Amino acid sequence: MVMSQMVVSPTPASPDDETGTPRASASSAMSGRYRLKLTFGPSCLLGSTSATVVLILVESAVPQGLEVEGTTASSADALVSHVALLRQTSRIHGAMGVTGPSLGVTTAEGRRVWMQIMTDGAVDTSGASSPKAQGTAFGEVMMSRAGDDAADTLGSCSARDHVWSLEPF
Repeated sequence: MVMSQMVVSPTPASPDDETGTPRASASSAMSGRYRLKLTFGPSCLLGSTSATVVLILVESAVPQGLEVEGTTASSADALVSHVALLRQTSRIHGAMGVTGPSLGVTTAEGRRVWMQIMTDGAVDTSGASSPKAQGTAFGEVMMSRAGDDAADTLGSCSARDHVWSLEPF
């Protein structure tokens, strides 16, 4: 007799009609398409004050709370980006970054951002849609134009006062 193991997702995301990519579903889970906006610390001179990256997040239960993992929605950047956050009721914290020798991930603004940051923040579940989150971060960021052959052609910065937000869409 063969027994199969059933994997239960906390809340499935609904697919986007055009791309088949999961979108955030109207629930209490942080799963689906999210827009990460990272506003650089005031001391950072990167040719821009912020960067926006579209992420695909998946939330699952762990003994310590809820783990929110993700990567960029861009298939070209998905293997080099990683989000690993721990959500405990209304608090969320963890790491967001770009792995390996990558030149960064493509932003909605058409640039590339490379980051290794640690985040801390709050989760807002009061809306009708999926939860939102925002907070502060510390760590290193670099910016470049899309076609540049280095990650820091527009600058690099290490700061303790970056600000971030995650919004479902």
